[in-house]
Amino acid sequence: MPFTTIANFATWLTDQPENTAETAYTVKLNINDISDIKTTLIDSSDKYVYLDLSDSTIISIPNYAFCKPILVGNAIMGYEGSCTTLVGINIPNSVTSIGQHAFDGCTSLISITIPNSVISIGSRAFIDCTSLTSVTFQGTITSDKLHSEAFNYNTWSIGDLREKYLAGGIGTYTRPNGDSKVWTKQ
Repeated sequence: MPFTTIANFATWLTDQPENTAETAYTVKLNINDISDIKTTLIDSSDKYVYLDLSDSTIISIPNYAFCKPILVGNAIMGYEGSCTTLVGINIPNSVTSIGQHAFDGCTSLISITIPNSVISIGSRAFIDCTSLTSVTFQGTITSDKLHSEAFNYNTWSIGDLREKYLAGGIGTYTRPNGDSKVWTKQ
């Protein structure tokens, strides 16, 4: 049964036992707004989740969707938390943009499929996604809509993915586990 509100999902998740990335809960959400999901996932930091949003009607993954920045004016002074237990997400075809820092600090995120409806990805959307080893692009994103720092990791760049995608186009790109920043198209 899919959850139709974040509150119902939060209540359910609170009642679940701790798990691991290998035994992540697959959760189907049928919602039209994900702006409050980060609180649920950050507060349940011992429960790994794969989110299936395929039936949701959201139109964007907003800035900071899965992390809580501490803002002073327009400056980020740090983070109250990130969704470190999000292992994967199925983004619906209704989404057209992924905002800046959307998945910032999602250190357990292993794979993501970016549907053909997405036409822009913001700055540092996937910064510090240290476990990200598979990205599937189902559509075309032009170089001016795919921020040059969309795929970065603090001390070393996985920005090589942007260049590989712009040269290779639609498909799945992978990199080996560990610190490798070399992406290859499958």
